[in-house]
Amino acid sequence: MSLSQLPIEWRSWLLGSLQRGCKPADLLRSMNAHGAITAQVAMAALTEARHNSRDVHLAGPDSTTVAAAPWLDSRQRTMAVPGHQVDVRVVLSQPDIVVMDHLLTPPECAAMCRLAQSAVLTQSPGDDPVLSVLERRVSALAHWPLSHFEPFQFSRFAPDDADGTHGVGADFEVASNTHPVGDASGSRVGLFVVVLEAPQTGGGIAVPQADGLRVMPCAGSALWIQQRTHHDGHVSHGAPAVVDPVRSGVAWLATVGLRESVWRHAQA
Repeated sequence: MSLSQLPIEWRSWLLGSLQRGCKPADLLRSMNAHGAITAQVAMAALTEARHNSRDVHLAGPDSTTVAAAPWLDSRQRTMAVPGHQVDVRVVLSQPDIVVMDHLLTPPECAAMCRLAQSAVLTQSPGDDPVLSVLERRVSALAHWPLSHFEPFQFSRFAPDDADGTHGVGADFEVASNTHPVGDASGSRVGLFVVVLEAPQTGGGIAVPQADGLRVMPCAGSALWIQQRTHHDGHVSHGAPAVVDPVRSGVAWLATVGLRESVWRHAQA
């Protein structure tokens, strides 16, 4: 129970740091320097995390044992995944948000747009080669297994839409009514918003929980938004990102939520 007493971002940091080979003494010193974590909790959490880390597999997209939360290694200008590099543009904490460029190449964006246009909200992840590429790239970035992914959702925005902002990335179990709230998959722990096609003007992406953050869309770019359970125990199912009205051109977005536990096998 000691590890669970840490805030979710500290659990993710601790397990990720152990996997990267950081010295336990340095990790303990960092936790002790944080006023909200007592020395007793820090020591017990470190002991439990070191024990658990022997059985935690962070790198494999098909792993069934995972860390406490997804984490992106955004300390450098680029994040490497097999056969590809993603550029880091902006990193925020509290809330944890990473804005990245070149998650997808231009040909991959074009292929994803064709897929979205032909099968909006009906395509099962993994059924299409380019979707599988994106899915495994996201899995490698977040150190989170594919079995914990919600199905992808696609959104199109154009000037003829109703005025006002549009929410994207609402919890899939609520949006689709296909997966009961509170089931074995647990709560959503994060969301990727991927820009497949950027409009000529408008279509900025804002994150309400990060006051003032507005990202101008660029094809192939993406946002990672870590989502957490509130202190009173409830989980927000509202849209974690909103899109400004598109003034000219068309915007296509793909979103995928990551769950605490297995999603796909629960639906089988």
